[in-house]
Amino acid sequence: MIASLPALPDDFPHTVAPGVFRIARSNAASLSAAANQADFDVRSIDLHACRDKADVLARIAHALEFPDWFGHNWDGLADCLSDLSWLPPESARMLLFDGCSGREEALPVLLEILQQACCDWSERAPGMTCVFALAGEDE
Repeated sequence: MIASLPALPDDFPHTVAPGVFRIARSNAASLSAAANQADFDVRSIDLHACRDKADVLARIAHALEFPDWFGHNWDGLADCLSDLSWLPPESARMLLFDGCSGREEALPVLLEILQQACCDWSERAPGMTCVFALAGEDE
């Protein structure tokens, strides 16, 4: 499922690519640096050892500094991702996920919500790009 995500375009960040993509884990640090240099608000989300939906949501909420009203459920995640008014304004956003095994039970719903959020943000500035750094992409 994760491996079937499209690879991030080579010309990123020069061409802002809204959507959900994959890269090799070995390229994550250089991607983050390039995105920061291009004035993206990069938020790293470590999914190592996530056991369930609650863990995934908690890590996203922490990385994105979700407000107290976040409901710790899928609807709340979608609501917060569509707002993000508490984060720095006027910045394109990148969510950089690391440590995803591709076997997480929560993954199908998470990908659907991220795709929708990226689509919604593509219609307004700043945009949003989500990237999953995957081991094994180097081969």
